[in-house]
Amino acid sequence: AGNARAVPVLLRALRTHGQHAELQSDAWRLLLAMGRAQPYLRRLIVDGGAMGLLLSALSAHQTDERAHLTHLLAIRALLSSFSPKAFVEASGVELLCEAVLQRPASLAHAEAAAGSLHMLGGVNNVVRRKVINARVLPPLLALLGGAAAGRPSTHETVLGMLVQLLKVDDEYSRESLVEQAAVDAVAASLAALPAAAAVQAEGCRALAALLLSPPQARALVDSGGAAAAVAAAAAHADVAAVVQEASNLLETAIVLLCDSLDEPPPTEELEIDGMGRLLGELAAKVREREQAAAEAAAAAEAAA
Repeated sequence: AGNARAVPVLLRALRTHGQHAELQSDAWRLLLAMGRAQPYLRRLIVDGGAMGLLLSALSAHQTDERAHLTHLLAIRALLSSFSPKAFVEASGVELLCEAVLQRPASLAHAEAAAGSLHMLGGVNNVVRRKVINARVLPPLLALLGGAAAGRPSTHETVLGMLVQLLKVDDEYSRESLVEQAAVDAVAASLAALPAAAAVQAEGCRALAALLLSPPQARALVDSGGAAAAVAAAAAHADVAAVVQEASNLLETAIVLLCDSLDEPPPTEELEIDGMGRLLGELAAKVREREQAAAEAAAAAEAAA
């Protein structure tokens, strides 16, 4: 009961002293701790105007690193209780994207913001387009290869966010997203964390959605992504999601390369290791054809 009475007092302090970053940070840390200890208090916090207070503070205190992180963590903790429509209309998505872009090297800020963006990516195409247009994926993918290299939870969050964004319904946004998320950068997650089944499943799912053309299928082979998918299916043979997503990824790449070679895809069902071998053979054929074409063009130019 005492904590329940403290909630409106703290929210009133946040409203009254919005300009004080340290007070804002301390009050939100206390509210979050109370909400974790007694989950029923979350409803009191949300009903007391938490969303508006948090978004206002997130905008006002972007230069204060500690306060900025606290507000991002609070949004992540309470987001499932907010109205998605109200959050989007209040520019919440833009503020989260700004948080990533403002501190691209900060793992803590990126993880907090990406966690919320991952959740919001499933709302609708308006949200997906906002995130794609903000171009937050390149710095997040760079973190996966750097500060977050050994953190499966971060890889899973960013890859899951990418999967949600790839559901966008217009071609322009999808092309922009594919340009931002290079196949080799995403494939690096598979190679970096082979023991993390969730990362392997999300990575294969994201890569399959990214493959739109034969050059991307080639990039999958050349980057080691195809070999990593085969290895993932073998290492996690008892995890249906990994096996299914790896198989779907390899099948997608095979179809693309067969189309580029004007060959029909195989009709017989292949095991995953057989799919990996076939994909390598198809990629080698494509390289040989491209080399022959380049040599023929060079010879024709010389003869002219």
